[in-house]
Amino acid sequence: AADASVVAFVAKVGGDPAAIVVDLVAKTAVVARRNEGPVAVWGLDQRGRKVLLTSNTNDAAQLLLIDVAAGKTTTLSNRKGAVTSAVLHPSGDSAGFAAELGGIGVLYWADIAAGNRTELATSSNSRYAVLGIDKSRRQLLYEERGTEQPYRLWDRRKKADRYTVIKGCVEPALSEDGKLMAVRYPKARMGAAVYLFGIPELEE
Repeated sequence: AADASVVAFVAKVGGDPAAIVVDLVAKTAVVARRNEGPVAVWGLDQRGRKVLLTSNTNDAAQLLLIDVAAGKTTTLSNRKGAVTSAVLHPSGDSAGFAAELGGIGVLYWADIAAGNRTELATSSNSRYAVLGIDKSRRQLLYEERGTEQPYRLWDRRKKADRYTVIKGCVEPALSEDGKLMAVRYPKARMGAAVYLFGIPELEE
């Protein structure tokens, strides 16, 4: 967690996969979710009170936000689809995630505070992976697998891609303010390295 000495991870409890949240200062551990099927942890809010995870329900991986402090569980995904990746905004009130629904890849935005889910993009030929969210919640860094230039920035206000990462770059990371990006460029003319560059300014 960004502002607390709290970590979350997957471990086995009684032989079952489980998501564990540990407060390193209080020296306490809480089982946030225990399931017979696979469990994956995708993030913590900045105070370490909420954990974003996927857990199999109805034979598919569903996205759950568990408020450990309040003992409350919120389902963010469509029960008909299987969630493949997710990112939680540090505030804990919104998230981006990707899923497979009936053989189609879908990119979603979840407004947790408002209790709604928005479909951002779909593809029948490729699948998505969510990689990052900027602090303003406007930009979503994602990957569309199976394409030549898979890494892109989605502008939630414009409801469209606003930037595509140069072909050949891998492992992109977005800065908190959404103005900088770091990428690994194995075949760059200046030599294989990690490069940092500015992203074009947002249009209002």
